[in-house]
Parts: sequence; structure tokens; C-alpha cells
Amino acid sequence: MGRQRSASDWHQFVQISSSIGLVIAGVMAPISVSAQSLQSQAEEFSRNCVQRVTQPEIAQPERLQPEIAQALSVCQQAVALTQITDDRRLEAYSLGNLGTLYLEQQNYQQAQTFYQQALAISETMGDLELRTKVLVALGTTYLQSGQHQQAFIFYQQALANASASDDLTGTAIAHYNLGLTYDTIGQYQESVNAYQNAALMAQKIGDPILETYALNKLKLAQALIEDNEQAAKL
Repeated sequence: MGRQRSASDWHQFVQISSSIGLVIAGVMAPISVSAQSLQSQAEEFSRNCVQRVTQPEIAQPERLQPEIAQALSVCQQAVALTQITDDRRLEAYSLGNLGTLYLEQQNYQQAQTFYQQALAISETMGDLELRTKVLVALGTTYLQSGQHQQAFIFYQQALANASASDDLTGTAIAHYNLGLTYDTIGQYQESVNAYQNAALMAQKIGDPILETYALNKLKLAQALIEDNEQAAKL
């Protein structure tokens, strides 16, 4: 079956693809020269990991085995360095990007393994925004692998988490992905509601890309409802 493109990272998140990919530097206390060097390396590898994950060609595994191998190597080194420097937030993002590489190769089980590790870190840190992102990413692995009920569970958790933390972007993203899932199982009225919520929230936060995606999907779902109603009258 064709893969639904979902909104898993705010802006690569569908291309809005499923990348966790935003490296956000934290404020660090003064550290030794050697530790600074390691931290710089960790940040550099993490940036390189993001760049490799977000290149469009990475979703074409049959053509780019060398590039995929290089991306995996860079992201694995990013994870190792963040573990050495004990930069938990950067480690979680690097694990998420590693999961996304496997997601793009349709290796859903491996993707889930890395996303779960990122989720555990987000929960340990109490980072609710990051937790929402990883929950959406996990939902996407299940949506793309055809496990719709599991996708609903993670997307609904993401929505609840984002709503509780006043994360408007995360709320919009979760609504959008719920709409995709309802579409997949033919529950178009529910998908209309989800896309309307996503579009309204995207407009509120000034996100024209997500708003456009949501409105386009909304029109398609409404057209399918009309088609079904017309067919029922025949």
C-alpha cells in the first residue's frame, strides 16, 4: 500500500515528513576544554545527522544505499557522542533522527526501537514538546505499516500531551495525523473534523504550510463524503 505522508516533525515532518530533526542547543554550564571539544563534535554530528535525514533522496533506498549507510553512520556517531557528553536532549533528537532513517526505509520495527528510546528520555526529562514529537513519530510508524489502531493510540496520546502543555503546534500536528488515519480506514467525517481542527490551529499559530496541507486534505475528505452520499442515492 502507498505510504501516507504524515506530519511528524514540524517542518520536515511531512514534508512534513517524519523527521524529529530540529537540533536545539541548550544552555550549558562552563566545562573543560576536552569536554567542550566533545560537546562541539556531538553538536556537529547531530547537525549533520539532521541534514542527511531531511534530504529528499533518503526516501529512495533502492537508489541510495551508500548515502543511507553514511547517514546511519553519522547518526549513530551523534548518538554515541551525546551519550558521552550526557546531553540527554540532543541524544533524544539524535535517536529520533536515527529512527526516522529506518522509517524512511520502511523498517518500522527498528524505527520504533529508536523512537521508544527517545520517548523514554523525553519522559525522564519532562520535556513535553519533545514527547509529543516522538509520540507522533511512533504513530506514523504504525500508520505506514497498516496498524491503524496502534496509530490512533499514539496520535491521541500526542494530542492529549500537546493540549495539556499548551503546545499549539503539536496539537495541530496531532489533529492532522489523526485525520490521515481516519482517511485510511474510510471514516471521512471524522477526518473532516480532524483536518478542520488542524487548519484552524495552523492558522492561529501562523503555519501556512501545515494549514495548506490540512485544507487540501479537508477538501478531499469532503468530496469523498459527497461521492458516498450520491452513490447511496442510486
